[in-house]
Amino acid sequence: AFAEGPIFDQQGNLYFVNYHTLGTLGRRTPDGTVSIWVHTGGQANGLKVDGAGNIVVADYGGRRILRVHPITRQIEVLTAEYDGKPYLGPNDVCLDLAGSIYFTDPTGSDKDNPIGAVYRISSSSENAFDKVTCLAEGLAFPNGLAVSPEQKRLYVAESATNRLLCWDLAPGGGLANKRTIIQLPNDTLDGIMFDEYGRLWIARWINKTVDVVDVEKGELLKSYPAGGDN
Repeated sequence: AFAEGPIFDQQGNLYFVNYHTLGTLGRRTPDGTVSIWVHTGGQANGLKVDGAGNIVVADYGGRRILRVHPITRQIEVLTAEYDGKPYLGPNDVCLDLAGSIYFTDPTGSDKDNPIGAVYRISSSSENAFDKVTCLAEGLAFPNGLAVSPEQKRLYVAESATNRLLCWDLAPGGGLANKRTIIQLPNDTLDGIMFDEYGRLWIARWINKTVDVVDVEKGELLKSYPAGGDN
């Protein structure tokens, strides 16, 4: 119903959102079997798999971040509000090697109304989340995000401005030194992810391409036609 968030687990299962109907998580097993794995009760968007095999979900429709157990499929709400206020509608999630979860909250934001934000759910242990922090505000539709392989920087695709933003991850846990890594001439930047060589891959929905960027040089290395509809 709206294809987003493809992610593999270590067993080779492929998870993706909104299979057949909005709000589901679909799963394709290595033998090719495809099924509705679970229904979130909201409308899922970005997905990641954590170190324990759980599926972490940005539930745009439910305005919350979920975690789904890989065996029992039990759904746990990790956070549904910040400072007493509900989220706008989380879009995407990423993880660091310490087990923290970063997510974007862009719904309703744009260049004229830059109210989007980036949050982090920190953990004192792998399964005990204890703190949500707002890392950045005033963003024009923050979308995909990724922690750099060396764990020193956070990258965010700001869709409404077509630019890739970067911050240093400060020792105290905050962000510092905001800058633009690359400004693309047309719409749009969506999901992002690093490969094993440190290159950043960007899903460019409206441009119908998948682009590869050297984040150290701020250079576009390659643009692959991906098709699809707007």
